[in-house]
Amino acid sequence: MNNYCKNDEVVEFQEKDKEIDGEKADNINRTDPETGLSKTRLLLRKATNGINQDIHEDVSELEEAIRDNAEKFDPKTDKAFAWLQVCTASLGIFAHGSNDVANAVAPFAAMLGLYATGEAQKQVGVPEWVLVIAALGMVIGLSTYGYKVMKCLGVRMAPMSCSRGYCIELSSSLVVILASVYGFPTSTTHAQVGATVGIGLMELNRPGSKLRIGQVVNWKLLSQVLFGWVLTLFVSGLSSAAIFSFMAYSPYAGNVTRD
Repeated sequence: MNNYCKNDEVVEFQEKDKEIDGEKADNINRTDPETGLSKTRLLLRKATNGINQDIHEDVSELEEAIRDNAEKFDPKTDKAFAWLQVCTASLGIFAHGSNDVANAVAPFAAMLGLYATGEAQKQVGVPEWVLVIAALGMVIGLSTYGYKVMKCLGVRMAPMSCSRGYCIELSSSLVVILASVYGFPTSTTHAQVGATVGIGLMELNRPGSKLRIGQVVNWKLLSQVLFGWVLTLFVSGLSSAAIFSFMAYSPYAGNVTRD
């Protein structure tokens, strides 16, 4: 009789486990009423949202005019430069990692070194897993919000083509790498914005061109970009000071004396 009751309890627990597993599966596979997609597919769709964006949509009349008034090159030439852009894009990634990513990784590596040794050092080694995290962050950032910068520089700022993109990537990469060699923190974005504006201004020197300076570059967008650069200095500084003050001057327990 006791064995029979124990078997019934086991069966009952197993049935409850199956019900719980079924509810979990239903929650995962449950479709969203608006899109008709399961939660898993909806999450995947949101994660890859940046990859599925068309950066040529929703452009203004000025931006269309800048593109239409630009000099047109032989399609075969641009196709050849499309393959060359793979090389310059790889060089741009190298330049980005040597400067921009290094600017972000350096404080993290310094904190790890301080935690490991208990004192600040002039030189700190960077673990390989930190570099992997930095590379992973680059990929995720590109796949989520990278399309916004692509649209800004590749569509809205100035006329663009494969040959122009090749020149922009090559020149900006060389400038950033040169700055990295001499230890100057700089930005790949700054370099590429300057190169893009330079490409746009070259339309004024085209033989027989009657374009004015306001028809080759989106100056309004450029002013917004410049304002954003200046604004980030103050916003980042104030945010960093606020976070540090919160951590440094909050009430704490212990026998640690403050200087």
